[in-house]
Amino acid sequence: MTEQLESPVRLKWRETVRRQQDSGLSIVRFCRENQIVYSTFYAWKRRLAGPARAFVEAKLIAPRSCEGKVQIRLRNGRRLIVGRGFDRDLLAEVVCAVEGLS
Repeated sequence: MTEQLESPVRLKWRETVRRQQDSGLSIVRFCRENQIVYSTFYAWKRRLAGPARAFVEAKLIAPRSCEGKVQIRLRNGRRLIVGRGFDRDLLAEVVCAVEGLS
């Protein structure tokens, strides 16, 4: 069985989240004492918890005009367009933030 290696940044944040939990401090206080932007801490904590569980409509854009891109229609007519090589975790965070799902 092949084990997928985590990036150094992901490992650093996993350790940071664990240290906060072990500290008994609130996230805000822990971040203040460790000079961490708490919105960044929350984003990483969500990212490490796993992918968002939400359904969104997605369709391929006309291949001639935007080859290899996907358009995601969100509520209220908003849309996201992503191309090859996008970060799935980041996209899930953006969809959650825009849709207010988290």
